[in-house]
Amino acid sequence: SKSAEKASEVPARISVIDEKTIEQNPLLNVSDIIQRDPSVYIKQSGGLGQISEISLRGTKSVHTLVLKDGARLNSQNELGPLYPAFLDTTDVQQIEILKGP
Repeated sequence: SKSAEKASEVPARISVIDEKTIEQNPLLNVSDIIQRDPSVYIKQSGGLGQISEISLRGTKSVHTLVLKDGARLNSQNELGPLYPAFLDTTDVQQIEILKGP
């Protein structure tokens, strides 16, 4: 996330995928890991390495913000490229999925 806050203090639902879960699945990429959350939908255009759109149930991909260490990875327009299959999970401590404003 962009700022350090306790999950209990954030006014939205948060799913956290912790480091232990990520380490137990070393062959999975970020797409595979976050798709385990039932509210996450990933639409991949083509095969591995092609652009993907990530959205949460009931929203469009343009309403989904993807950050890594506070830096935006996706574009604000619907055609913004995102390649979650290539995001390295070896140094990921946790993945947070914030469902709300």
